[in-house]
Amino acid sequence: MITLYRFPISHFSEKARLFLDYKKVGYQVVDWKVGLPQLRLLRMTGQRKVPVIDHDGRMVFDSTEIGLYLDRAFPDAPRLVPDDERLRREVLELEDRIDRGFGVATALVWLRRQAYEPEMERMLRVEVAGIGNLGAKGLAALLRSGEKGFAHERFDRAEKKVRAILEELTERLRDRPYLVGDQPTLADFAAAGLALHLKFPHSRFFPFPELQGRGVRGIADDPTLRPFFEWRDQLYADFAS
Repeated sequence: MITLYRFPISHFSEKARLFLDYKKVGYQVVDWKVGLPQLRLLRMTGQRKVPVIDHDGRMVFDSTEIGLYLDRAFPDAPRLVPDDERLRREVLELEDRIDRGFGVATALVWLRRQAYEPEMERMLRVEVAGIGNLGAKGLAALLRSGEKGFAHERFDRAEKKVRAILEELTERLRDRPYLVGDQPTLADFAAAGLALHLKFPHSRFFPFPELQGRGVRGIADDPTLRPFFEWRDQLYADFAS
């Protein structure tokens, strides 16, 4: 049994979880919060970030490293990275570009668009240890002020970056079932998982069931990007729990 340690709405954690689903290995999810609980992660792994998997005492962190590790640990399960050297290089290069393109940017786009929504404060309370109601209200207010003030340009850059990678992925999917080749790969699940904040997936592991299927207005409902989100929904239906 593998244990996946995650933050509840971490898109990199979702990326790693999709790897586990595709591999069809048994796993359980343990939720952490940002803040003091990260000290225990530091003691366990020598670093504070999630996702982390514990596979029979073997700790692996970083979502990409988790995917590569799963290919080594479960060689008879469907592979995330093809054996063919050309395809392998293409998958790893695309996955790295997706990581850099979505990375922090998708969360910033979501924060900007959701700062005025009532569920924002509740989600912040779930994610951050010890923040409480007042802390969540204060952080939400800071996000709203940032959208108009000191972080405005950063929000604009994040949205531009997100749109650029979404347009590239949508174009790739125009005449093929998956991003590279005829089978899903590391790159497909990176794209699907890291788009978590752009449109919340239908998944039993998503901590806010009533928000499943809701997306960022102006992106998830953009007709030019709709093929990507329809593809992602189908990827979840075919391979994710």
